[in-house]
Amino acid sequence: MSEKLLPCPFCGSDGKIYHEDIGDGYSKENIRWNTVICCVCYSESKSDLSEKHAVKNWNTRHYPPEIQAVIEAAKKLERLEILVDNWNEQETILISAVRALEEMDAKHETHG
Repeated sequence: MSEKLLPCPFCGSDGKIYHEDIGDGYSKENIRWNTVICCVCYSESKSDLSEKHAVKNWNTRHYPPEIQAVIEAAKKLERLEILVDNWNEQETILISAVRALEEMDAKHETHG
């Protein structure tokens, strides 16, 4: 499995992939259905013949448009907060550097 399972969208617990081999009763070959099921609340993904698609089904969240808009706004706000934090950190470093240079200049002027 290449894609990591997200937590359960309902209770936040871990999910697990389950395989169910189903035969048609006539041939010796079975069909393997893959489903992700929550280990706590037992919610489950849409089953698929591909484990990769079962994981994708589990990891895909479907929300009403108004909730999806709030989620997208929160993601943008989080990115903005990261930018502001980085700016504040860089500003602090620059201010410290300017002060250090001013102190060096002041010492040089008194000794020179």
